[in-house]
Amino acid sequence: MKYGITPWGKEWERWPNLWKKGALETFFDDVFNPERQLQAKQYMPAVDVEETEKEYVLKVDLPGFKREDINVELHDRRLTISGTRKEERVEKSKGYHLEERAYGEFKRSFEMPENVDSEKVDAAYENGVLMLRVHKATPLSSRKIQIKG
Repeated sequence: MKYGITPWGKEWERWPNLWKKGALETFFDDVFNPERQLQAKQYMPAVDVEETEKEYVLKVDLPGFKREDINVELHDRRLTISGTRKEERVEKSKGYHLEERAYGEFKRSFEMPENVDSEKVDAAYENGVLMLRVHKATPLSSRKIQIKG
């Protein structure tokens, strides 16, 4: 990045003609919209996915979550991880200047390959990391079938 200037990128394309009547008001309504600010604070955990010879391993960063507030489901090859981080009650008298931690619900879904064994999924949560091991199904062996008669 040259001279520390950040390009607008795709954000600018949302307001093609900022100076036409009403566009400036729309710009400020959008930027200062509480719903947009809420979306910016929405938590979306980082996920690493690794494939080994026998399984798929997913590591999900969920610091500050309680085990009982995390849900994992596998339905028709769709692995869904969801959870809720409850907001801590903050005393306003403490003089906070910045609150960046996000609270609320999240949901991440992954389409798993056809070779997963839906009966063999292991989950462990330790030190703020959820580790999922989705085992691969054992391939069916082929054999020659003798025709009688």
